[in-house]
Parts: sequence; C-alpha cells; structure tokens
Amino acid sequence: MKKQYPEYGILYVDDEMKSLKYFEAIFEGLAPIYLANSPEEGFAVFQEHHARIGVVISDKKMPGESGIELLKRMRKVDPKPLRFLVTAFSDLDAAVDALNDGLLYSYLTKPWDPDDLENRLSKALSHFCLERERELLIREKTEAFQQLLMADKAASIGILSAGLNHPLRNALTVLRTFYDLLP
Repeated sequence: MKKQYPEYGILYVDDEMKSLKYFEAIFEGLAPIYLANSPEEGFAVFQEHHARIGVVISDKKMPGESGIELLKRMRKVDPKPLRFLVTAFSDLDAAVDALNDGLLYSYLTKPWDPDDLENRLSKALSHFCLERERELLIREKTEAFQQLLMADKAASIGILSAGLNHPLRNALTVLRTFYDLLP
C-alpha cells in the first residue's frame, strides 16, 4: 500500500509495546512510522530524524519522564512537528495547560479509536505539509524579491552613471580646452 504522506513520518513514543505494535500495524499505510518505547529512545529518534517527522505522539505517563516533559524537550530541538499527547488517565488540567502553552496540537485518550485517530493524523499531516510548502514558497519569494532589488539597484547605478557621463564629459572638454590654450 502506498503511503499517503511519504515525505513526513509519525513518531510514536509509548512504554507499552502492545500499543506501539498496534499503532504501526494500523497506520503504516498513512506515513513512515518511527517507534520508541521510552522517553530516552524517543528523544534520540527525534534528534536523528526530526527533519522527516511531521507528527509526534507521546504517551503522557511513562517511567522516567512524562510525555509532556518529553514533548517540551523535542520542541526545543525542532518546534515544527505537531505534537499529540495520549493518556489512559483523564487529566484534563494538564492537557488544557499544555494546549494553552502551545505545546500540543491534540490530546487523545486511551484506548484510541483507530478511525478517529487516523482522521486526526491525516489532518495533522496535511496541515504540517501545507506549512512546509508555505515556508518554501515564502523563502522562494523572498529570494526572488532580493534578486529583483539587486537588479533594480544595478539598473539605477547604470542610469545614474549614464546621466553623469554627459555633464562630466562637457566639464572635462572645457578644462581640456583651457589646458590647450595655456602657453
């Protein structure tokens, strides 16, 4: 099956191997899947592949470090990938705080519904791809604008030097004439 979003993948970090395996089996046709079963492994995978990751999903409660802390560390490395937090516990205050802080794109509860999650992931990847395309277009337009400015400056200098050429030549002709008249 051809991946719908082959350019950017999904990193899923969860300490439950069963969740990781189910996730990969269900969503491997959507985008490249990166899996990690601990915050340390997830951070290492993110550091290595962040340029190719569009969405990060992390379980909230894991040994060693919470999903929220992991997502904060990842945001410092690269703020562009969209971040999801998954939890089996309904801790709405933490989710609201993380959403208000701009840390999260979405908050999910376990067990997640595959159809709902696929819909959310598709929207998130589409959003991420559009943002990357927008950034590329802005960069291209900025470069084109800078080239136009340079061409305009060069043309202005050419016009200025052509305009100065005639008066300078006339002044030099007068000086040469006087010089020739000197004994």
